[in-house]
Amino acid sequence: MPLEKLLELSMLKMLKRIKGKIRKEILEVAVTIFAEKGYEATSVDEIVEKAGIAKGTFYYYFRTKEELFHEIIDEGVGTLYQLMDKSIQNLNTKEEKIRKILEIEIDFFKQYRDFCLVFVGEFWSYKERWHQDIEKVQAKYMDLINKIFGEVKTHKIKGAVLFWLGATMSLHWQTFEPKMNREKLIDDLAEIAFKGLLV
Repeated sequence: MPLEKLLELSMLKMLKRIKGKIRKEILEVAVTIFAEKGYEATSVDEIVEKAGIAKGTFYYYFRTKEELFHEIIDEGVGTLYQLMDKSIQNLNTKEEKIRKILEIEIDFFKQYRDFCLVFVGEFWSYKERWHQDIEKVQAKYMDLINKIFGEVKTHKIKGAVLFWLGATMSLHWQTFEPKMNREKLIDDLAEIAFKGLLV
């Protein structure tokens, strides 16, 4: 391959990395501010200032603040789903799979606490506005539930229970009972889940 072509490809790869880095920075800054102030009270100007970018750069990546929020939810839930889906593939029993899902969810929301605050807080406050996002989350959890219990439409509530059990209890643990042993928390949640989901 000619040197000019190699240089062009290298430049394209570098630009792609830079674009990815800027986009990631915007997402991370937005999550932090949304967690502190809430979606409504946060402006694009604040996100831009904290990210250290021009306003035009923000609009290059996201058309609106709402589009940015949807992207945050998609990325966060997509990452969580992939972790859970991959981790249950080699497990045999329903109990093992449910416990593993709860374990990953608790750890995920501890590591990404700001995302959890945004997710739980905003969805609780503005159910209608984020209806489409909630449906995406439910669909991903239904996929997991169907992999555990088989394709049965009556399992819809089980997906919602499993998700909110892990998300809200992770926040509760971090906020009100940070000294609680992680294994004890997961054991307690798994017991609740087994009694409610395995019937």
